[in-house]
Amino acid sequence: MDHAKKLISPDNLRASAIITAIGLLWATGMRVCELYRLLQNDIDFDKMEIHIRDTKFHKERYIPIHKTVIEALQRYAKFRDSLYPNSDSAHFFLTTGGQVLTKRHLEYNFAKVRQYLLPNGKNCWDRRPPRLYDLRHTFACNTIIRWYKEGADVNHNLLLLSTYLGHVKPSDTYWYLTGTPQLLAITTEQFENFSRGFGMEESYEKLYFSIIITMLLFGPANKTKKCIFIYCKFVSGYF
Repeated sequence: MDHAKKLISPDNLRASAIITAIGLLWATGMRVCELYRLLQNDIDFDKMEIHIRDTKFHKERYIPIHKTVIEALQRYAKFRDSLYPNSDSAHFFLTTGGQVLTKRHLEYNFAKVRQYLLPNGKNCWDRRPPRLYDLRHTFACNTIIRWYKEGADVNHNLLLLSTYLGHVKPSDTYWYLTGTPQLLAITTEQFENFSRGFGMEESYEKLYFSIIITMLLFGPANKTKKCIFIYCKFVSGYF
């Protein structure tokens, strides 16, 4: 967030809008399109919830948000209104000159922030650079990892997470189980514990998991996703 403060504009609203927008994506995992379409009336500060409407697949939902997120949104709204109290726009996020914050604005400014994160002397990333969508993926993975560490019923909670993220099918959320090395390690450990309970030899455990990794790396996309979905349901106690 400190690097986003370097986004200079005459009214300083650009930096404030980008900082708040990135923070909201990080804290809620909402889609980028859902963020820049937000209207001022969509955020209920008293109930601490956001109404996300006309989103992917033409669905809508309400998501609860933490009080610290509410406070950040209120600070931005107060600053925005102090600059443009008579704005004709009903959109929540405005940027330089009172313009509506668009997808193009978000992507351009996020790319600028990415450049600030590069070490001195480098002008490009050694891998695919971070994307705005990655914040949604990170939110889902961090939530699942936290549940595992807390000993929560992940299988049950994934249904809640699926609704919160606006997924049509729970299988879309199960895909996140393979999203990070931490999650792969956790699910592998659970499978090992489960298999030992049924007397499976360690060699069979390793063979089964090697099949999963092979599918992940080299298999056709549709079969890989189905294979991983079945595996993740298995190790999370779905069966």
